[in-house]
Amino acid sequence: MATAVVACSVSSATADEWTTTQSGGSTIEVPQFFIDGPISALIWGDKDFGSVYVPDHPITLRQYRTESDARPYVYLTETVAAQAREITYEVDKDHLGVISGFADNQIFYAACRRDEAENWCIDIFYDAARKSEFSPIVDRIALSFINDKTGGS
Repeated sequence: MATAVVACSVSSATADEWTTTQSGGSTIEVPQFFIDGPISALIWGDKDFGSVYVPDHPITLRQYRTESDARPYVYLTETVAAQAREITYEVDKDHLGVISGFADNQIFYAACRRDEAENWCIDIFYDAARKSEFSPIVDRIALSFINDKTGGS
């Protein structure tokens, strides 16, 4: 009988513990490591537009609102997608826009939803070399954002 030795590695960006965060008019689920890392406010003038989460991992999340009157997809193409070298996924609906692709050595995912007054958005940038590690995390954050019912409150 042969014995096999299997080498396993545990990711440094484990997402075993999840929590919710409310910022920029939306509520999303995030791994606890986002909350444990540095968080900065997105301030313009005297208005708080959201937060930037920069954990101790090669992934960054912005959760914010805009006062843009553009449809979500249009807003994303004019802002986040302007950094892209390749767009691989797009959704363009009246009240939802999603763009994903590559920017330099990073993968990005950006989504915005809209009510009558404003867009509320998330964007995530992470190391393309660690796609298998971060894609499931991004998928869960994105799903929680798209299904969020706080509606810009």
